[in-house]
Amino acid sequence: MTKKENWALLDEKKLGDKFDSKNIKDYANIIKSLLENARTRRKNICYVHNSLQNKISEWYNSCGWNTTLEAGFNSGGFSSDQVRFDIVAEHKKEMHIIEVKDILNTRDLGQIHGYADILQQKKMKCKLFLGTDFLNYGDCVNGVLGEMIKELMESEDIGVIFIDSAFMLTCFNYNQLMGIEMPEFVVENTDE
Repeated sequence: MTKKENWALLDEKKLGDKFDSKNIKDYANIIKSLLENARTRRKNICYVHNSLQNKISEWYNSCGWNTTLEAGFNSGGFSSDQVRFDIVAEHKKEMHIIEVKDILNTRDLGQIHGYADILQQKKMKCKLFLGTDFLNYGDCVNGVLGEMIKELMESEDIGVIFIDSAFMLTCFNYNQLMGIEMPEFVVENTDE
């Protein structure tokens, strides 16, 4: 992804000693700190679906991607009116499909599993992501939902995007979600 004026990619060098991709405890402390900051700053208010969708789309657009919201998809017995993806982002030959969920539940994760099956059947060359509020991070790594997301990430190759007003965290695989590998952080550039 390319850097644009409003956003700066945070890599391992910029994080410095705050993050060691081999040290899960450091990663957990960073996530905990970011969650506490987000809860305080946002007064525990979670974003609704349209806000999440717009923030994720804005981030992709600022990095040079073209996005389409509510993109229809013709597949098998489904018409484009029946299967709609919240965001389709394209850049060069790369395509990301993001299904946005403001509230996480087993039914919606089942829907994402169904979308993964459709994309695999059609041999689509794309990466499917669950896009959600960063305040939902705990639900994605704990309990029944955490187990479902682990299964989706490991067996269906689904990624997870967490969005906040100050940053976006993209986990392309389960090891990134758990801090074993470095995820992709993007933060709003406040130097302007």
